[in-house]
Amino acid sequence: MTPSLVYEAIPKQLAAALPELGPAYEKEALSYAPEPPPPTVFVEEIFIPFLLEQVRRKASATVERCLVFLDDLARSEDPATLSLLGTSVAEPLLAHPSVLSQVIGAARPRLRMILIRVRDWPRR
Repeated sequence: MTPSLVYEAIPKQLAAALPELGPAYEKEALSYAPEPPPPTVFVEEIFIPFLLEQVRRKASATVERCLVFLDDLARSEDPATLSLLGTSVAEPLLAHPSVLSQVIGAARPRLRMILIRVRDWPRR
């Protein structure tokens, strides 16, 4: 299945929504050229550490911008985008339960549902 344009644009959209990620996006874009950076790689290796650092610093305005972006993604009908929220956002946050709880508490219903579903999925 070919990834959708919405899915492929996530790294660029993240850099636009969070200008602090712009330099990291440019670096990733150069390293993957002529293809765009893979959304899963950008989200897991750049965005999640950024989000964790903002939460640690108690940078509430920046954390709010991160959550608004994630909430926007959760409204997508694109299966690849929704899968990204589970595998590249919720799963890495499982290692940080207090941050995951904070994100769940601040999320709108669709994002909250995805995060809770991943959090509560039976693990072996």
